Amino acid sequence: MPHKLNIVKDNGVSFISGNLKKFEEDTSKLLRISQSCLINPKKVSQVDISKNEVIFFER
Repeated sequence: MPHKLNIVKDNGVSFISGNLKKFEEDTSKLLRISQSCLINPKKVSQVDISKNEVIFFER
């Protein structure tokens, strides 16, 4: 059953129907960091493990 996926981009947010596992398989540039989250590691500025935060570069 498809779910609503939120795609956060530099210029806004998009919503698509789909399956996160399938989206992950089709998009090799993304890295799974949790059960419900994929990120583009090239956009990560820092990771704060104690706060469970991923900070991204500003545009």
